[in-house]
Amino acid sequence: MGVISMLSGDANRMYDRQLFTDLQMDKILSDRAIRILRIPCPEAMIELRQSLFVSMDDPQFSKQLNDFRSALLNLSSFVTRWSEARADLEKNCIHLHAISAYVEVCRRLEQLGKTNRLMKHLWDALNCAEHQALLQTVQADLTEAFTQVKAMERSVFYMADSAEFADRAWLLKDTTIESYEVRLSNLAKRLNIELEQSREQSLHLDEALDEAYAELYGEEIRYINGICEQYPMSILREPLIWPDELSFFADIHQLCQTAREKEIAVCIPAIASTPCYRAKNAYDITLTAKNPDVIVPNDIDFSKNTSFYFLTGANGGGKTTYLRTVGVNLLLGLAGCPMFAETAKIYPFSGVFSHFPEAEDFNGMGRLDSETLRIQKILERAEKASFLLLNEAFSATDEEKGLQLAVETAETLRDRGIFGLFVTHFLEVKTKGFPLLSAVVEDDEAHRRTYRILPTSGASSSYAEDILRKYKLDAASLATRGR
Repeated sequence: MGVISMLSGDANRMYDRQLFTDLQMDKILSDRAIRILRIPCPEAMIELRQSLFVSMDDPQFSKQLNDFRSALLNLSSFVTRWSEARADLEKNCIHLHAISAYVEVCRRLEQLGKTNRLMKHLWDALNCAEHQALLQTVQADLTEAFTQVKAMERSVFYMADSAEFADRAWLLKDTTIESYEVRLSNLAKRLNIELEQSREQSLHLDEALDEAYAELYGEEIRYINGICEQYPMSILREPLIWPDELSFFADIHQLCQTAREKEIAVCIPAIASTPCYRAKNAYDITLTAKNPDVIVPNDIDFSKNTSFYFLTGANGGGKTTYLRTVGVNLLLGLAGCPMFAETAKIYPFSGVFSHFPEAEDFNGMGRLDSETLRIQKILERAEKASFLLLNEAFSATDEEKGLQLAVETAETLRDRGIFGLFVTHFLEVKTKGFPLLSAVVEDDEAHRRTYRILPTSGASSSYAEDILRKYKLDAASLATRGR
């Protein structure tokens, strides 16, 4: 069989969990979504995933996709019930229903494949010659098998035509197993909470009855066994990797819907053939977790000639927000997801890494030694055309030493072709020949933050004024102290 993952990636190259914590993506996405995003998406899958997100904006397709997921969950329920069954006949009758549910899954996948590239990719991989042969005969096999089951039911129990073994309505109560309701009730009693106890119990075919059927209907049961062997449970289980994967797409799509409601732009990025990362009016979508009144968008522009930037500016001016804007949108785009920008274009970077300040626990090291070691380990893993996000690295040492380490790190990135954004308070980086971004402050008496990040040749006077005001060395503070 050819069932494949719609989220296939290289689990041996997983992103660090800390990357998603640094960028606060765990504030807006479930653990399930983070687990999937941690596995880098193969370049060939990016556009296929993108096609699914585009199709999901069509209500009719979304309904078909939900029906497909429901069919998968129905199959999953029969597989679970099959694993719980004890008697052979009970297992086989549930197995027949699982085969029928599997056929419905295939039917719905084939239908989705007619309108979506990713679904067609899954269907083409599944629908090999062996699988086609099975599907061509399965309906006739099921019809005959269920006819045999009905005959056995009617002859022994005189049941209605609608009754089926898998319904369990007639099965004997299993008194050896406590139901979940009983377990919950017992736990509640230990907590001095009284719950109404359910009378339901697990139902299973009695083994003696199973043996009686085997003696009375040996030929019929052998026929049913043959059908079950022809469509083994190992095949029927294969599509059950898809429900969780569909849930990932649903999580990201819901995030996009939330963004649109807040008038935040959403786009499908173009895939670049040469290393670059550009976006027009990109948003930090993690800010929606705080429900702000306004989220200020900014442009992103990394290319061969500007593959690395230092970012300086006033405290509280939006530097870390911009770093998240760059990092979050990059990770989403590389995963084949929409990005939160008006337009975007990304290269399939080989890896993404982050270094943010961590808690005061340095395993017996000083903070500077700990930071230096962490960055060294990142550089050992980073390949050419990786992307590194640095936030106030080397800020725990004196200005001269910190500046030296920051510049040496930037030179290493540039020489190795690694892209990067380095948020820093070291103003002297403006003299070191690297592209520079700055958080813009309004040039008025209030020196208001605009939260706009723009290219600059150096720190603006308003930023210098902001530093003076921070240490109460600006004109107004000095005048107050003089009085």
